[in-house]
Amino acid sequence: MQTIATLSKTTKTGLSVFTFVCNDAGQYWMFGGVTPRAIQFTDLAATKQAIAQWRRYGYAFGANGTPKREPKPAVMKQYISDPWSSSLPASMQTELEALTA
Repeated sequence: MQTIATLSKTTKTGLSVFTFVCNDAGQYWMFGGVTPRAIQFTDLAATKQAIAQWRRYGYAFGANGTPKREPKPAVMKQYISDPWSSSLPASMQTELEALTA
């Protein structure tokens, strides 16, 4: 299989990469995209025309760009009681801390 061109563009849904190839049987194909698809072309001229059209859509040669990163999961805040607001004397707090360790 021979790669003719690779086009890419960063979209709001992620990195979109299309690869245009000619397989061993002489068929011309385009593979890729954020939602994967495959399109067959009749000949090299139709393939080059499709490449020009995707370039008009803002795609650039090469697999440039960065994939969209997954958002960080929401972290739940843990509320820890304030040790200074305890009514226990300091010596008892120290003993209690020693027991929990």
